[in-house]
Amino acid sequence: MTVKGKNPDGISPLMRQFYSVKEKHPDKILFFRMGDFYEMFGDDAVKAAPILGITLTSRSHGKGERIPLAGVPYHAGDRYLARLLKAGEKVVVVEQVEDPKLAKGIVKRDIVEVLTPGTATIDDPDQAMRITRLAAVAGVGGKQLGIAILDLASGEFIIDQDLNEAASERLRVMEPAEIIYPESDIPDKRIDSLALTDDSSKLTAFGEWNFDKSTAERDLNEHFGTTTLEGFGVSKCPLGVAAAGAIFRYLKENKRGQLSHINKLTPYNNSEQMSLDYTSVRNLELVSNLSSGSQDNTLFSVMNYCHTASGARRLQKSLLSPFRQKIKIELRLGSVAEFVKNRDLCYKVRQKTKLLPDLERLAGRLGIGKLSPRQMAAINTALVIAKEMHDDILGAFSPHLQKIAQSFPQTDNIVARLGVALVEDPPLTATKGNIFRRGHSIRLDEMNDSIKDAREYIGSLQQSERERTGINSLKVGFNKVFGYYLEITKANSKEIPTEYIRKQTLVNAERYITPELKVKE
Repeated sequence: MTVKGKNPDGISPLMRQFYSVKEKHPDKILFFRMGDFYEMFGDDAVKAAPILGITLTSRSHGKGERIPLAGVPYHAGDRYLARLLKAGEKVVVVEQVEDPKLAKGIVKRDIVEVLTPGTATIDDPDQAMRITRLAAVAGVGGKQLGIAILDLASGEFIIDQDLNEAASERLRVMEPAEIIYPESDIPDKRIDSLALTDDSSKLTAFGEWNFDKSTAERDLNEHFGTTTLEGFGVSKCPLGVAAAGAIFRYLKENKRGQLSHINKLTPYNNSEQMSLDYTSVRNLELVSNLSSGSQDNTLFSVMNYCHTASGARRLQKSLLSPFRQKIKIELRLGSVAEFVKNRDLCYKVRQKTKLLPDLERLAGRLGIGKLSPRQMAAINTALVIAKEMHDDILGAFSPHLQKIAQSFPQTDNIVARLGVALVEDPPLTATKGNIFRRGHSIRLDEMNDSIKDAREYIGSLQQSERERTGINSLKVGFNKVFGYYLEITKANSKEIPTEYIRKQTLVNAERYITPELKVKE
């Protein structure tokens, strides 16, 4: 049985739930949360199993034939998602949105995010040094092409407009993980005619109406809290603005509603930076080699002594867009020269960068609302280290290093708040609790105390009620319908206290609740 087409008859309630989501996203793989696993069914499982290197099995769901099945552990979900995205697949993550213990019937599930190669923001150590970009093109078929390129992890948002060949070349050098383009039936508007990529899996058709400039301006102004985009210097890039608007609508369609870290549009400036052509970038093996496309044996790999992933990404950008103005080159070389001469300063800074988390991507995860408690603590660590680095380079002689030091934002208040609020070792996920220090919130402390008190009450209830009532067979139980209850055999019915309220009658016993028990529950 496949997972395409209309819901077949005779299937289980779980598969009906699966089909209701699949029919909305027939071209994507569904990561369907079931307890401690993400499961994939039917064609999704057949497609994903070889990519992920997992076993393909099958299971009967209802009266129909057996359905192909493949699953991965929930705690390792990010690692497997990264493999699917790297293979060019799009994934819909469907989570359980209610506690299975409290569910009546099948657990409710809903889409929490749609991941595509260009919109992924998952933790993947293997890809930490790579920049994952989402691009959009507008004006396909005309003399000029508008492009917008977004690094969702950092919030960098660049737009440009140029003659077709120049804009296409610039986009190819950037090597976005995904390119969205206006879907059209007109042959001369086909995106492949621009030869933007050798991999068709990177191309995503998006409704042509999403590239409307007026709508783009409205959406972007609403996001940035502006009345006009002129302050960003993009008035000469109307097609670039249209492409940027399409990216925003694409993100919202993929459940990316929180984008506060994207705070500006930056027009591409080729007066300050050199535009390298794709053939030169490729043949010189600046950031990827010709044999495997990896970073091994490239100019980048030879130069990369960066301690941080964000530093490595910045180095890649510098190699692909070198300065063309002498003054900027000399300023940067002056900073490097000072580090070479002042070994103490160089040692201090490098010792600190060894401990520095990837603040750029942590801030990005905060912007999209996917930051874990432990990652929030990592932001605090990064800000503390950054303050120390600021103090180290503040006395440097290089004008460029002084400018860098002066550009550090004032974060003492944030550091103080986070230091007081978070426990020393926060959990990986917010659902585990134990995130905030005692004393940070009186209301939270009261709630935690009441929960602890209630657990102790219920834990000791069976023994205390046996002693109080003299009924040694009294039991405390729990079910999804009544919650906690007291079960007493019918042989002891005459000993039941008057405050007990009957909730259920069994063959040989009665189940009761008390007002106090419900309050504690």
